[in-house]
Amino acid sequence: MYTMSIRSYMRVRPFSSIPKQNWAKLAMEQTLQRLKDREELLEVERKYHREVRERLEEKIGFLQRDILRLRNNFNLRGALEFSLDEYKKLHKIPEAGRMPLLQHLIKHQAYQACLVTVTERYQLRKEDINSCVRMLYHELSKHAHGNTAELAVVESEHTITEIAALEAVFCALKNEGCFRIPLKLYFKNNQERQL
Repeated sequence: MYTMSIRSYMRVRPFSSIPKQNWAKLAMEQTLQRLKDREELLEVERKYHREVRERLEEKIGFLQRDILRLRNNFNLRGALEFSLDEYKKLHKIPEAGRMPLLQHLIKHQAYQACLVTVTERYQLRKEDINSCVRMLYHELSKHAHGNTAELAVVESEHTITEIAALEAVFCALKNEGCFRIPLKLYFKNNQERQL
C-alpha cells in the first residue's frame, strides 16, 4: 500500500491548512507503515533464504555422499590387502594370493562367528555371503584404491550381499587383530553403523 509522504501531502494541502497535531499523526502513520512494509519484506527475504538454505543443504548432502563414495570406496581394496597380509603373517600362511587367503579366512572360527551375526542382520544365506566373499577381492579390484584413515561402504555402490560379505570379512579380520582401520557402513535410509 502506498502512503503519501509529508512533502507530497504538503503539495496537496497548503502548509497552513494542516493542524500541528495532524503533522505528528501523519509522520507517525508513515513511520509505522514503513516499518510494516519493511517487516513484510524481511519476512519474504527470510522465507526465501530459508528455502535457498534448505536446497543448498540438500545439495551439500549429495556432494558429501559423492565425495565419500569416491574417496573411501576406492580404499576398500587397499584395506582388504593390508588386512589379509596381516592375517597371513599372524597365521604363518605360506605365500598365497588374496583369493586363497579369503578361502582360508572363510574356514576360520572368527569369520564363522561374524557370519552368523551378519546373516541374521541382513537375512541372507551363508552360502550367498561365502560365494560373494570368494569373489570379493576381484570385485574390489575393479575400483582404484588409496589409503585414507577411514573407510566407508555405501549401500548404493554395493549389493547387499557384498556389504554383508565385507562386514563379515572385516569383522573377522578385526577380531583376529588384523584390521584396525575404522569402517563405516552407510545405508540408503540414512542410517550408518561403525564396525
